Amino acid sequence: MRGRTLVLIIAAELAVVGLISWLKVLDGMDFEIYRLGALTWLQGGDPYGVLPPTRRGIHLPFTYPPFAILTFLPATLVSAWAGFLVLTVISIVLLPAVVFVFLVTLRGREKGLVLPAFVAIGVQLLAAGMDPVRSTLGYGQINMVLMALVAADCLLPNKRFRGALIGLAAAIKLTPAVFLLFFLVRKDYRAAMRAGVTFLAATAVAFVVLPGSSVTYWTVLLFNGERIGGPDYVGNQSLRGAFARLSVDFWWVLPAAVIIALTVFVIRRTSVPVGLAVTALCGLLVSPISWVHHWVWLVPVLVVFGWVAITERRIGMAAAVVLAAGVAVYSPIWQFEQGGWSDGIWQQAVSDIYVLAGIILLGVAVAYAGGRSTRRSSPPDGRAATPIDPSWALTTDRTIDSPNPEPPDVAVRSSLRKGSNNPGSASTGTTGPELTTRTAGESPTSTETQPPGSL
Repeated sequence: MRGRTLVLIIAAELAVVGLISWLKVLDGMDFEIYRLGALTWLQGGDPYGVLPPTRRGIHLPFTYPPFAILTFLPATLVSAWAGFLVLTVISIVLLPAVVFVFLVTLRGREKGLVLPAFVAIGVQLLAAGMDPVRSTLGYGQINMVLMALVAADCLLPNKRFRGALIGLAAAIKLTPAVFLLFFLVRKDYRAAMRAGVTFLAATAVAFVVLPGSSVTYWTVLLFNGERIGGPDYVGNQSLRGAFARLSVDFWWVLPAAVIIALTVFVIRRTSVPVGLAVTALCGLLVSPISWVHHWVWLVPVLVVFGWVAITERRIGMAAAVVLAAGVAVYSPIWQFEQGGWSDGIWQQAVSDIYVLAGIILLGVAVAYAGGRSTRRSSPPDGRAATPIDPSWALTTDRTIDSPNPEPPDVAVRSSLRKGSNNPGSASTGTTGPELTTRTAGESPTSTETQPPGSL
């Protein structure tokens, strides 16, 4: 009965989200560019040249790496409208799937999957009102697909192939390459290497199949930022966009370096879901171009931060979540789309509202990580620091703050050796002090040892 109810809810949810995206009154213009780029190459043309106009009569360039052209080839088998509908359905399904994986990882797989499934559906319904989600669905963007590749790569128990999906995503669109930072900080060098090898392999395939286009992209177009769009356009919600609107374009590099340093700090001291969410925030802030639809990553970020705020009763983090959610729903930046944002400080603040919300979220994450680090470094009873929150429930990796901790079996054997010389242990019939038991509330006896972390 529970499974049938879940299926009905999912069906209703898909219908509602589809209706909301339809009311956005956009017609998959970006997807049409993807398709036109692949179709132009199939017909012997230059995918990076002047493409045919869209159905709305607009000429836009194809801006993704050459490997993306190969991935969009299936779109040429159907009409632009049919392909857009297929991508829309896929995106609608993938968003709650990503939220579900984050929730299961936060909560622990052993606690069941039903509650995360229902919460993910509820989150999807709420997220349908957010501008980044509506824009992604309306334009026919592939942000949901790329986000799903990253989440699956980092959160699912696929340790043997971890990194490959991020490498593939980066070969399609360069922005997911920021998640290499996540692997490097966590010292998962094998995953980082797999990501790099996969990216290079996919790029090499594109060089073989599209040699001329590949040379053009990697030697010329990659360095032509204006081809993507002006950085000062209000839809660019990145640090560079904010500084460009202040006419001090170059100086965005300095705060970007600070953002990266703070992200490293958080990744080192928090659980995998929090670290991954903060890495996504970092990518949005430091990327030269972060269009509003790129901020679809706010959905899992707010889920992670909201979970921490609720389970650990963090009022500041809860307030930041509410603020960022309000920004994504209302999206007031479009009030200044025509260029009136330079008239005053409040207009400037509103035109950079996503950037400000991202900085606030990063700030509360830094405070959260700093508090956890302080508590672990100075436990009140003098014992060694404990592991960080082991919420990477779907994987086997853990981050240990205690330097060179003994493996559990070594610690137990050590305690058994100590117990063999303890007369009290023999009288109780136990094999050592680690197996000594006591009733709840009873104080530990002198024959009991500290946990393995203190050995």
